Amino acid sequence: MRLQELKLITHHLKDVDVESDRASYAELYERLLSFDKHQPDTALISDKFSSYLEMHQSWPEKNKLAEFDARMWRVVQGVSMFLAAVALWIYLPVPGGYIFPMLAANLSAMLPTMPAAALKQAFWGVLGFGAVYITEYVFVMPMMTELWELAVFYFINVVVVWKVFNTPALSCNGFSV
Repeated sequence: MRLQELKLITHHLKDVDVESDRASYAELYERLLSFDKHQPDTALISDKFSSYLEMHQSWPEKNKLAEFDARMWRVVQGVSMFLAAVALWIYLPVPGGYIFPMLAANLSAMLPTMPAAALKQAFWGVLGFGAVYITEYVFVMPMMTELWELAVFYFINVVVVWKVFNTPALSCNGFSV
């Protein structure tokens, strides 16, 4: 009820520019000033005001079929991702045992609901970090023979990641965290 009243008030305040509407605006202003948010027992809008807005405003109806289609598309994406991961797990020698299909189930349930900007950032982040760490694993780590070399190597990696990513951007490409 209150949400509907606030939508009506917002719509009315956007359209106030005629002298006859200014009287309704003054009445609305008085009602807003006298409204008690701790004990809301009165309506924010008068009957005259709500009938005026009902005549001049039509609310768009939700298209249930379009909403169902969007949700069904997400389900199809998630199921196809999971089935592809299970097929990879069965037909390729993926290390890690049963953890791979478990992670695939988790990701296939979450990724279709995420915004495209977040997926793009995650994709490039995984690709970038993966390229760096695979390069280190293939070319640098085989040359290490002592434990202290490995400790220094990991320490340098941690310090570099800490210094490069010490203040992450809170919004990028329209996606805010």
